[in-house]
Amino acid sequence: MKMSLSNRANLQGLKTVLNYQLSAGMLMLFTYILGPLIVTIKPYFILLIIIVSILFIPYMLFVLSNARKYGWIFFFCLIVLLPLLTTFILMNNSNLYYAILLVLFGVFFFYCFLLRFAVNDWVNENNRKTQRLRERLDDEMNRNIF
Repeated sequence: MKMSLSNRANLQGLKTVLNYQLSAGMLMLFTYILGPLIVTIKPYFILLIIIVSILFIPYMLFVLSNARKYGWIFFFCLIVLLPLLTTFILMNNSNLYYAILLVLFGVFFFYCFLLRFAVNDWVNENNRKTQRLRERLDDEMNRNIF
């Protein structure tokens, strides 16, 4: 499958964002470990990470659909959206509701963690294909010269 230049740029951008987003997720996990030390900052920090993650989802789905990675979109719907919709429908405003939302947020970061490895492989594969094409063109040019 030949990939356009814009799709390659989008995949590279997704790779960069996933690397930084996972760092933010690990930072959030670190705040839970240090809990009592940063009690006043933690709610705002978690809210900021949640907002950024929600804003990231449309971009992620756009890049995956352009790259024709429909399996990853289905996997996202299966492990993130379906449980989220079920939680919204069945558990409206109970105490367990917020705990489940945080667990689902963790599942989203796990999905991004897995996606990060796949996107890195896709970008590396595209880079290798481009390099082989350049080498083949250079060989043909050298043959034509001599």
